[in-house]
Amino acid sequence: MKKYFMVIVLLLVSGMLRVPWEKQLTGQLTEEGLLLAPPGETLREQLGQSATLAALGGLRSLVSIYMVLHAHEAWQMTDWETVERDYRMITTLEPRDVDNWIKGGWHMWANASASVEVDESIPLGLREKLRQQYIDKGIEFLQQGIKNNPATAKPWLELGFVLREKKKDFCAAAEVYREANKRPDAPAYTIRFVGYLSALCPGKEREAYDYLRALYDQGEKHRRLPSVIASLKELEEKLDIPLIQRIPEIHPEVLRRERAEKQKKRLPAGIHIK
Repeated sequence: MKKYFMVIVLLLVSGMLRVPWEKQLTGQLTEEGLLLAPPGETLREQLGQSATLAALGGLRSLVSIYMVLHAHEAWQMTDWETVERDYRMITTLEPRDVDNWIKGGWHMWANASASVEVDESIPLGLREKLRQQYIDKGIEFLQQGIKNNPATAKPWLELGFVLREKKKDFCAAAEVYREANKRPDAPAYTIRFVGYLSALCPGKEREAYDYLRALYDQGEKHRRLPSVIASLKELEEKLDIPLIQRIPEIHPEVLRRERAEKQKKRLPAGIHIK
């Protein structure tokens, strides 16, 4: 840790010496849209005057690297307050690095929430409250990441996962995946997840059916997927879709059970019991 500290001190001193010239250059580049605006008042309070000068001197990336190392050590010590503070600094320093928003959020919604859930030093009644608070902090990181990086699907997909798996808010998750699907880097499964999660949203079943049926009717790309077939078969039953309008495929779970039953009746040497 000492060597990291010495490196950052040298960087800060270097930044202070370069400030007068680089401050003018930074202003010109910012006005022309070629450089992000310098950090705001919150960051200056957190980093202190010398670190702010270094950040304004164009060393934000290097300071961010140091903070990532510091956050990693805090993570190993399960010091979640420090991890959160460090990643708030990191994302302020490098707001266009979407991976830092995702990692900061992950530390909150996954690691910190799981840690307090099993921490026997915390009263049992308080654990769930703290767990939910950390999940909400993770969501906040991801939402801020989206605001700073609106063109990429990555933070949308991470947010959709957290809403789906941790909050069980399928309605909100469906809308998040819908937004993610508008981004050019969205993976192929995103379009289907809109329908799957809408199907789990109370009052959205008919909308989900129409959406998934439209995908199914597009052709083999979606028609042959067991997840699409399963969701449609379940919605057909729930919505009492007329038999003539239903898809011809059998529910994948029914096929699985039938295969399991046949396997039970199979004897050695390929002999079957009828």
